[in-house]
Amino acid sequence: MARKIEFHFESLNDGSFEAETCQVGDQIEVHLAEDPNSGYIWLIPEEKEGYNAIWNLADSKFEQLSESGKNGSAGIHTFLLNCEYAGTEHLTFVYGKPELYNRAIAEFKKEGMFDALTMGGKALQLRITSLR
Repeated sequence: MARKIEFHFESLNDGSFEAETCQVGDQIEVHLAEDPNSGYIWLIPEEKEGYNAIWNLADSKFEQLSESGKNGSAGIHTFLLNCEYAGTEHLTFVYGKPELYNRAIAEFKKEGMFDALTMGGKALQLRITSLR
C-alpha cells in the first residue's frame, strides 16, 4: 500500500545532504520555509530540466503563515514527489532568486555542477532510493 512520507531536512545549511528511502508508489512530502518577499523561492532544477527519472513532481504549493493575507508574506513551500520507478537519484532544492536561474543552469551545463551561489542562494540535496 502506498504511503505518504513526511520529510523534513535536519539541516538547512547550504550543502546539506540527506537521504530518504521509499517504495514505488509512495509519495514524499517535503516542507521548506520560504519568504517570497525576500526575492528568494525554492525550486528543484532536476524537475525543471527533466533530469528526474524515478520520481515526478505531483504538486508544488506555497502557503502563507500570516493571516494578514499580504502577498509576499513568509510561509511554507510544500513539494509532493511521486516515487514512480525503482532506483536512486539526487534532488537539489535550491533557495535562490528565480531571475538568476537561467544563468545558473548555463553554468551547470558548462561546469557539470549546479552552484546555488550563482542564484544568490543555497542548495540542499536529497538522495531518494525507491525500492520495488
